[in-house]
Amino acid sequence: MLSVSNRESAEGVAKQGSSTNPFAFESEAIPPASRASAAPASPEPEESPPDLRMLADTAIHRDGEDRLRFTAYANALAALIDNPATGTPLTLAINAPWGSGKSSLGHMVRSRLEGKAAAGGDQPHVTTWFDAWMHDDAEHLASAFAAHVAHAAAQRSFFYRVTLPIPPDLRAPSERRKRRVAVVLTIVALALVASAAIVWQVPAQALGRLLGPSIQAFLSQSFGGLPVLGITVFLVIATALGLLRGIAEIAKTVRDFVQDPEGAAATGSMPQVREELAALIHQATPRGSRFVIFVDDLERCRPPGAVDLLEVVNQLLPRGDVVTVIMADMPAVGASAAIKYEKLASQYRPNSGVVDFEQDGIDQARAYGRLYLQKIVQLQFDLPVPALGPMREFVASLVEP
Repeated sequence: MLSVSNRESAEGVAKQGSSTNPFAFESEAIPPASRASAAPASPEPEESPPDLRMLADTAIHRDGEDRLRFTAYANALAALIDNPATGTPLTLAINAPWGSGKSSLGHMVRSRLEGKAAAGGDQPHVTTWFDAWMHDDAEHLASAFAAHVAHAAAQRSFFYRVTLPIPPDLRAPSERRKRRVAVVLTIVALALVASAAIVWQVPAQALGRLLGPSIQAFLSQSFGGLPVLGITVFLVIATALGLLRGIAEIAKTVRDFVQDPEGAAATGSMPQVREELAALIHQATPRGSRFVIFVDDLERCRPPGAVDLLEVVNQLLPRGDVVTVIMADMPAVGASAAIKYEKLASQYRPNSGVVDFEQDGIDQARAYGRLYLQKIVQLQFDLPVPALGPMREFVASLVEP
């Protein structure tokens, strides 16, 4: 989308044509005097209107759609995240005004992290995308973010999903149905085995001969001639208790935080929430890879939602190979921090040498918001304004037949 505020780029393209048609090229810009001196008797042909078209205000997902030459930036940011020597956890921000291409750059970085094996392992990085603005109507934006991270981290190996399932409240409805079906099928299978044992009363030695000499010796020493029925009943009970224990305990405090974040903070359970999230993320991340969370449109959220979410990032994701990429107009997020902590921001006086109010021309609240974010965001990449050359080509492509 060509922003109206990008006056320099628009004027650069307009200078190529006449003053009446900013999209005309030099070949079309004929001075009035030349038109008068030319003596055609026939009437001038009517000029056909330019073949204008518009682009949707949507982010790109492939490098082939990149018109503003963000490839170098995407390569650099992806390499930074992929480098095993980069310390984690890491929170970095892609800062630019609205409509500058932050989301497009984020998708380009994500495609690079997912498209090849991580530098420190043999599988790609695990990524997830959280659209903060889409969740702005949630009662607690921070808890919606925590639920999203828990749900993304729940895509673990089959072993972890069976033995350590997450609470139903943290699963998508479709996954809840799949889980119920899997539990029912498991119970049916165990019931069939138990029924067969009741009918045939297979001795443990016979079962051992079927399974192998080592297991036969183990069963003979441990159970003697005990029918397999007893073993089956024991396995059924142990499996049921294990499933119930897993459902009751794994990520339980994360679920409680999602349902009542203030209550979780008041009861002092935040450390346990952090530990459970870290365990889920660790189980979901292959060895040598990283768990990368992209957070988009944060500045569009109503205050203080954006700051609440960043505080959750700082408090609940402080360990493990986690990288959080914030795509936002960071001055707007800083203003949200100043609104949330209005009384503190109005009285805040930074240390001498940190901010010069008179020289920088900023007030106390803006200074507080800016310095507050520096504690949470370790690296901020300010997306440069596209050069005039790419902008000329981009605008020209909109009028090409």
